[in-house]
Amino acid sequence: MKTLRFPLLLALAGTALFAPSCTDKDKETVKPKAPAELLVGKDWKLTACTVSPAKTTTGGRTSEDYYNDFMPSYDRDDLLRFEKPNTFRQDEGPTRAPGNTTHQAYNGTWSLTDGDKVLRTQAEVLGSSSYDVVELSENTLRTSGSRTEGTTRYTYTYTFTKQ
Repeated sequence: MKTLRFPLLLALAGTALFAPSCTDKDKETVKPKAPAELLVGKDWKLTACTVSPAKTTTGGRTSEDYYNDFMPSYDRDDLLRFEKPNTFRQDEGPTRAPGNTTHQAYNGTWSLTDGDKVLRTQAEVLGSSSYDVVELSENTLRTSGSRTEGTTRYTYTYTFTKQ
């Protein structure tokens, strides 16, 4: 038994010596990506859109689900792609508006401002827009913007998913 104690103690001491070096690597912090890095180089597809206050559908009920209750199906497969240096393209998906057989795409510029909390776009034909960035990750872009329709101020929240 005495001869087994020494190798056992040696093994335990060796483990104790090497353990801190393993945990040092585990403690290394991974630098998070900058918001612009999370945005560029991928296609984003709108997968949800809400509106507040709720709007009245053509069927007479009220709904905050703008994506399913108000948005035409041919707009739901459009893609946005942001690139460096600050260019973007809105590309119509395969589904077209009734009577429209030509593919439509719009080019423009983008910028993140106000501490990367506001996404501004300027596109041909579409004009300029400004959206609050609610969430930006590797797979999700959620923005919010307001506009007045008649006398009511509506807030739209758009959720895009990486494709």
